[in-house]
Amino acid sequence: MTDPITEAVGRATATQFAAHLVRCDAAFVPPLSSRVSLEAYAAKLVRHAVCLECWAGDQLVASVAMYCGDDAFISNVSVDPQWSRRGLAARLLQRAIIFSWQRRLPRLRLEVAAPNAAAVALYRRTGFSVTAERDGTLAMQLLNPNGVTDD
Repeated sequence: MTDPITEAVGRATATQFAAHLVRCDAAFVPPLSSRVSLEAYAAKLVRHAVCLECWAGDQLVASVAMYCGDDAFISNVSVDPQWSRRGLAARLLQRAIIFSWQRRLPRLRLEVAAPNAAAVALYRRTGFSVTAERDGTLAMQLLNPNGVTDD
């Protein structure tokens, strides 16, 4: 059987991204909708972030969204629960790393709820390490191995 997944960068519209976040909402710890308006957040990501995506036909099934400036900040990692446990998040995280290093960014950063053990384990397997913990949130980063600095 062939892999039905296709990858894209920035293909999703705000409406498609919002629908994806609605499907993924309960998988976030705590649910994403308890922290942000899903529609407004989706629109912000589509307008301002680099969105690395996995698609099954016309449905967005996984995404890693990151902001790139002096470094990269991963704002969202989401996988539709019907598509979980297939390595899509790891696949997109690897693409995010390559994207960042190609742009000579010195690090990737992210924040994750400490109780979200599955996400923390994924980020650790991908090479991220904890740099701080505050109010139940872990700050994690992955440094560029090519020695790029902020100087």
